[in-house]
Amino acid sequence: MSTRFTGSNSESPPSAHGISAHHLLPGAREALNDFGEATYDGPCPPHGSTHRYELTLYALHAPMPASFDGSTPPAQTLQEIKRRAFASATLVAPYTRH
Repeated sequence: MSTRFTGSNSESPPSAHGISAHHLLPGAREALNDFGEATYDGPCPPHGSTHRYELTLYALHAPMPASFDGSTPPAQTLQEIKRRAFASATLVAPYTRH
């Protein structure tokens, strides 16, 4: 699991075409992932095997507390995100590295 979350003052302008790798919008924070790092490095399945990746976007009714940061355990962060969510959407993507 890898998590990025933004505060209520973080918005991507309508003209934006994406966010550069390893750059966050002002006010955004990254939470710890399952590897114990506060970053997203992308999919990396073993050569020749296909993994399913689930990417979930949550719409929150309130910003995450400042106490949730790069030291909060991933399960605790996800639990708090789900508690604050009023909507979510999930994309499931298979990925094979050759």
